[in-house]
Amino acid sequence: MISTKIQKLVLMALFTLSASVFAEDKWNSYYIGASSGAALGDAKSTDVTGYNGVPSSEIKYNTNGAQLSIFGGKNWLLTNNFLIGTEAAIGYMNISNKKQFADYVGVRLPTDSRASTDNGMFISLAGRFGKLLNDNTLIYSKAGFIQTDIRQSFIDEDPTGSLLISGTKTTKLSAPFVGLGLEYSFYKNLNIFAEYIHYQFGSINHTAKDNQISPNEFVFNEKLNLDTLNLGITYNF
Repeated sequence: MISTKIQKLVLMALFTLSASVFAEDKWNSYYIGASSGAALGDAKSTDVTGYNGVPSSEIKYNTNGAQLSIFGGKNWLLTNNFLIGTEAAIGYMNISNKKQFADYVGVRLPTDSRASTDNGMFISLAGRFGKLLNDNTLIYSKAGFIQTDIRQSFIDEDPTGSLLISGTKTTKLSAPFVGLGLEYSFYKNLNIFAEYIHYQFGSINHTAKDNQISPNEFVFNEKLNLDTLNLGITYNF
C-alpha cells in the first residue's frame, strides 16, 4: 500500500515537472509567424484654406480593407507565469479609398477635388506583456510603433481650371499603437492567436501649389485612425 502511494506521488511529481518544463520550452523561446485580417479605418480630409470655396470644409470616408504581415520575436517567461517579449514585423495594409469634395464651380470630373488614402507597406516594433492562464493559453497586451508607406492626398487635375501640381500628398505615415491578444499552443511548437490593434496616426498637414506663374498655396489636413483584427500562427524554436 505504501509503495503504491509513493509510486503515485512520484508519477505526479514527474508529470508536473515535465509539464512545467514543456511550458517553459514553449513560451521561453524565439518565434516566427504570419498573420492576416481586417483593417478598419476612418479618414478625414479638411480643406483648411478654402481651395474648394469654403475654408475648413471637410469630408470623411472609410478605409476598410485587409492587412498581411510576417514577424519574429523573443519571449521571456518570468516568475508566476508572467511573460515579456519583443516583436518586429513587416507587412502590407490594403486600405485604399477616395472621396470627392462637394461641387463648387465647373464640371465635376473623377479627378477633381479628390481626397484619398493609399495602400502601403509597413514595418513595426513592439513590446509584449502577458500572463499564462495555463500551460497552453496566454493573454497579452502589446504596444509599439509603426512606420508605413501609406500616404493621404488631395488631388485636383480638372483641365478646365488651375491644377494642383505639387505638395498634394502627405509624407509617410507613422504612429504608436496598442493592442490585446489571446494566444494558444495547440500542437508542439505551433501556436495560434487572435489580436486587436489600434493605430493612432493622428493628423498631418500638406501644402499644395497650383500651376500659376506665381503659385498659390493651399493647406490640407489629413487624418487617419485605423484598427486591425488579426488571426495568425507562430512557430517557436
